[in-house]
Amino acid sequence: RPQQPPPPPPRLLDAAYRDRLHIPPSDPLPPDGTTLRRLVEAHLRYVPFENLSLHGCRGDDEPPIPLSLPLLHDKILRRKRGGCCFELNGLLGHYLLELGYSVVKLVPCWIYAGPERGHSSSKRAKFRTRQTHAFLLARTPGGESFIVDVGLGEPPLHPLQYGTAMLGAVQRTPDGMQSRFVQEEREWADGDGRVRRCLRLEWWRTCRACFECGGNNRHDGRDADGDVSNYLQSLEKDAKLLRSKVERASRKTKAKPRPPFKVYSSSHSIREEAKSRLLMRCTKQRDNLDSTNDGHIVTAADVPIASEHEIRREICDMWAVLSSSEREVYKEIALAETADIKRAAKSAEEKAKTAEASLAAAIRRESIESGSSCVSIHRCSEHCTGEGGWWEPRIQWDISDAPLKPTGVEQSFVEIRPLETFGDAASIIASEGSTFRSKIVICILTRSEKITLTGSNLRITSPRFPTCTSGQETNENVAWPLQTRKQLSSREDILSTLADRFGLDLEQLSGLECDDVGDSSSSPDECRLWEHL
Repeated sequence: RPQQPPPPPPRLLDAAYRDRLHIPPSDPLPPDGTTLRRLVEAHLRYVPFENLSLHGCRGDDEPPIPLSLPLLHDKILRRKRGGCCFELNGLLGHYLLELGYSVVKLVPCWIYAGPERGHSSSKRAKFRTRQTHAFLLARTPGGESFIVDVGLGEPPLHPLQYGTAMLGAVQRTPDGMQSRFVQEEREWADGDGRVRRCLRLEWWRTCRACFECGGNNRHDGRDADGDVSNYLQSLEKDAKLLRSKVERASRKTKAKPRPPFKVYSSSHSIREEAKSRLLMRCTKQRDNLDSTNDGHIVTAADVPIASEHEIRREICDMWAVLSSSEREVYKEIALAETADIKRAAKSAEEKAKTAEASLAAAIRRESIESGSSCVSIHRCSEHCTGEGGWWEPRIQWDISDAPLKPTGVEQSFVEIRPLETFGDAASIIASEGSTFRSKIVICILTRSEKITLTGSNLRITSPRFPTCTSGQETNENVAWPLQTRKQLSSREDILSTLADRFGLDLEQLSGLECDDVGDSSSSPDECRLWEHL
């Protein structure tokens, strides 16, 4: 007898998932590409990417990142929370199998990271060395393959078609994002000696200067002779230099006053006095040697040169005998230094604003005189290829973990690599000092806008992307995406935003820890953190 197909799995998640994604119970959800697009778009709209469990919003016995199906069902579907990539993609993977998709794999990958994700601003962007992200590879019974990711901070709004024919092909989703798959040129060996042959996902980054000029290269104010360009570039260079001085001065104002002993020990006159005392002591020792060495003459070479350690120890001895009133003098000097730093920062801010105002006035004047709307303070990014933007890597994975086409009988992740096996990667992103844990992060997105809360900063971006595409001219009636920002000043403001903007239940947020509410003193690197969202 012919072997009978296995019975369909029981619908354990269907009702709860439909309720969470606002899909009517009567709507059919066949295992095809149309259903997948509908599920992903609804998921990104109603189920936020967030890390609130790492900031107090979890039970005493609940792990920071749950990886078991019962715990994920309770957190995301019953309590209507969000989560990270392992939680969101893991639970969706179980649901896709329940709906009848033939193969669903959870694929580990490397994230492309730069200064905006916590790396030092002095380092170039690169792929991280550990696989701390995972997406879904879903194959339909009809033979189509898709890459699905509902757990990335800035994902495509729809699943991306996957296969050999899609290598290098640009895929545009309804939100305006353009993506493509590219195969790495060379193989490499990881720390375990495993040879890696990788694919990467890239997205198109539009150059703002090129966009605002409709592809015209004269976006820097260049006239026929180049004189205006040189003038504006000089003004811009001066403004940037002054602004960088303001940032350095601002960082200094946040530092505490120097301790009185540090002021005392760094004084040039005190160091010279310490050296003089050491020299006098050495000279006295030399004289004693002259009187005891039966005619042997001690030269200057016999007197040791005072080391830095000896000088510092002498300064400590000198500090120890100072009276309290004398020490108070150096405390006042430290406070005066702090006041001078604040005055210098204020002066630098005024100079920077003046330079920026002069630059803006020069640009407006040039725009009026030339009758051109292409004069802008925005310059081409260093990454711009001259075609209106550049392709930036997003994630990278081993091709053996996600084959471009089915090879033999494939198994789904629940059979070959269950979600629980990603525990090590989950512990990395949940650990102290990780970028993912550094501040509150939550975001949702639709076709028209992206809403993000990072720390106490609320950002609403609409539209998400410019409508221009690579190699095409920009529509002059379409503006650059507008981002509205708001600094939340209290814990109550954050809770209200989480409820109103992200649809979270306030009862689930009672333990929320908001350490940086209203903190406007963050360093530039900290302010840049999660800026890509």
